[in-house]
Amino acid sequence: MAILRELFKKTLEKAGVPFEITSTGAILTPSNIRIISLEESDERVVLTHFFDVKPDTELYSGPTVERLNNACKEQGLVARTVCNLITDKEFFIRHVEIPPMPFEEVIESLRFSEKDSIPFPAETAVFDAMVFPSEAEDEEMSVLYGALDINVAEKYNKFFKKCSLKHAGISTVPSTLLAVMAKSEFIDKTAPVPFINISGTVSGIYIFRDDDLKFTRDIPVGGLHITKSLATDYIVGGKKVSISMAEGDALKDIFGVPAEKDFDAAGIKGVTGRLVFENIEPVLDKMVMEYGRSLDYFKNENRIANIPRVYLIGNNAQMDRLPEYLSKKLGYKFVAYNPFRDFLEVEDESLEHLEQKGAGLVVAVGLALDRGRHINLLPKKLRYSFRKFVQKIIPYAAGVLFILLVMFLYLAGIFYEKFLENKVAELSSQVSALKAQEQKVKFLEIENIKVRNQIKAIDAKMSVSPDIKGKNIVWPDLFNSIAELLPPDVALNKMQVSFKNPSRYATDGKRYNQQVVLDGKVRGLPEQQVTALRNFLSKMKASDNFMHVSLISSAQEESIAKRRKYLLFKIAADIRETLL
Repeated sequence: MAILRELFKKTLEKAGVPFEITSTGAILTPSNIRIISLEESDERVVLTHFFDVKPDTELYSGPTVERLNNACKEQGLVARTVCNLITDKEFFIRHVEIPPMPFEEVIESLRFSEKDSIPFPAETAVFDAMVFPSEAEDEEMSVLYGALDINVAEKYNKFFKKCSLKHAGISTVPSTLLAVMAKSEFIDKTAPVPFINISGTVSGIYIFRDDDLKFTRDIPVGGLHITKSLATDYIVGGKKVSISMAEGDALKDIFGVPAEKDFDAAGIKGVTGRLVFENIEPVLDKMVMEYGRSLDYFKNENRIANIPRVYLIGNNAQMDRLPEYLSKKLGYKFVAYNPFRDFLEVEDESLEHLEQKGAGLVVAVGLALDRGRHINLLPKKLRYSFRKFVQKIIPYAAGVLFILLVMFLYLAGIFYEKFLENKVAELSSQVSALKAQEQKVKFLEIENIKVRNQIKAIDAKMSVSPDIKGKNIVWPDLFNSIAELLPPDVALNKMQVSFKNPSRYATDGKRYNQQVVLDGKVRGLPEQQVTALRNFLSKMKASDNFMHVSLISSAQEESIAKRRKYLLFKIAADIRETLL
């Protein structure tokens, strides 16, 4: 069944028809279209496709669609459903507390209670929400909801209808960040999790606690303001020099936030680090003031003692020394979050350069992971699904099948007479063949008797010599008894049983005739690896199936990509009579 399903899926892919919802995201802005696609499993998330497309003068024009389709074709991005990020101004998102009620009533309740808040007609708007149930039944529910003008949703859908990608959802930035948090092994989710998304003109602040968005705010300051502050006139060596926007971007890349040791270094057209810092300092001061005000407000409002980390994301989050500068000024620990150093992998060499730009891809990665699961602002009637595709083609398929059936019956009548003639000749040949096979069967019966006698001889030998049976060890019981003791983060690479002259691994210094040696590794964070290994050793020692359990060796090893460290170990134990 699995083989048939995969074959059916491949056939549909050839026809450009998605068989299932895929982890593909699209961010559409007037200046850029970004497409990202991932392959997900329980253990891995691999970046498989990534590209940017510059739109025509009009974002949703025919030439833009053609350019996107050509890029998808070149990348081999076929049979994919896509979830796009809402970037339109006709969008409203809000966090509210409402009385407890079933989820199916939440949307209609919000449509009525919030109709005066949203800037477009609530009657036709698209609503969707995430509900965070309270611990007490009578306590108010925390709800994050989004509303989108139906005309905007239809505009997006009209664009994707012309593309080779199939539209499956419209998502929001908080939804994408929740999807990233769900996959992350680096982010500490036991504490408040603040993200600051530094885009071109806006810094979006999103603070989560227990997977609930508790605070959101947009601040009108971003990387473009830093570039504009650098794109001005300077006096260098007594002469006036002008820096363009492109050169301002280059200066930002060269110096980042200049340190004092860089003040005398010269960049483009002789502009020094000191001049760069003097020009960007007002923008940095505004960031410090607004970021600090928002974080302090959240702490005071929610009575939070400490925020361990503030995660900077967005293209401008990777500006050199920006996290250190903000940390020094505000007293919080700012870090540029990079999903490639957390859970995201890349196998295609042409995409490896993206590992250095991970902070700028966080929202795009979360969009592909989310797939519209948290909040989806595309109306259900417009969302692509394979079931809808099947229902749509059934009438056409029935007509085609009827025509094929008529043609088949016509051809069958023509060939039936010839078939009967061939069948008579075939049966005559089979009679002759059966006579020959009868002789072969008699020969095989004799050979079968010989084989059975050989099997009996081997069984007799095994009953006399237990060594052949492996010292009477019940192998499935041995394997299962070890597997039941393995913690989730511990994996075995090799299991070996010594029957003769095993090494002196036992703690009492004695040699034993039946001893198992386990060779494996521990995954997870470094501080958790030792705990996991101790847990495994304790379970082995407490087991009724083993004795003299000893840790022979342990060592740290980096993965090939040097993004993770594993704890390698070797354990020896004597096998008790319960497994013999």
